[in-house]
Amino acid sequence: MNQINVHKRPTFLVAHRYRCHGLIDRETFLGFKKTYEEVMKNIAAKKLDTDQDELYVRSLFDFDNFADCVPINAANLAIIFHPVQECMNAMASQWNRDISIQKRHKPFVYTIQTARALIASQLNAAPEDIAIVRNGSDPNAVINNGLDYNPGDNIVLFDQNHPTNSADTAFVIRKLRFPNITCRTVSLTGPWPVDPSQKAIINAFLDKVDDNTRLVSFSEVSASFCYAYEWQNIL
Repeated sequence: MNQINVHKRPTFLVAHRYRCHGLIDRETFLGFKKTYEEVMKNIAAKKLDTDQDELYVRSLFDFDNFADCVPINAANLAIIFHPVQECMNAMASQWNRDISIQKRHKPFVYTIQTARALIASQLNAAPEDIAIVRNGSDPNAVINNGLDYNPGDNIVLFDQNHPTNSADTAFVIRKLRFPNITCRTVSLTGPWPVDPSQKAIINAFLDKVDDNTRLVSFSEVSASFCYAYEWQNIL
């Protein structure tokens, strides 16, 4: 982290480009810049085995420390860092000062274009190949409703996928339209070890793939085992 230029990180670049295009005022940008630099400095100075890491991360969120409850994150209830939330609120307030469509169209379109370009640079992909969606259900619905299947097509799924993209949910509906397709699920439950190897998981997928395979669906990061898989070996 010490060798990374804070001002070249995607999060800072988005705020800087907003300021350059007049989408946030100088005071808001300087406030975000100061907070972001402090956060990155603290992260760079910390060690992974520090006992205070969890407390520091918690301090970035605006939790009620006096409430008799434990905050638990969920995909559809993702909590935003407090400094980021403050910047978003300030930006929204500025946009509300002029509610004309012309003044709203530019910042929203620029926001999406900037985000797509930064995400594409991190993935080494073209911006036009990046789709920003609300959650995992959106792309699942687009794929499930947009593909036509032929009799005998094989669909390979993963039991680590979101339930909306499994043989028991989404593809039950698809099979009402295409009753002759076959769904095969790669499962990591049962006799599997607690921490299966990458090779074992890849081989499990390859065992389900055949000449009739039309679609292979998998989650990049397992919800159960919490690590990313080397999916390029399957592709």
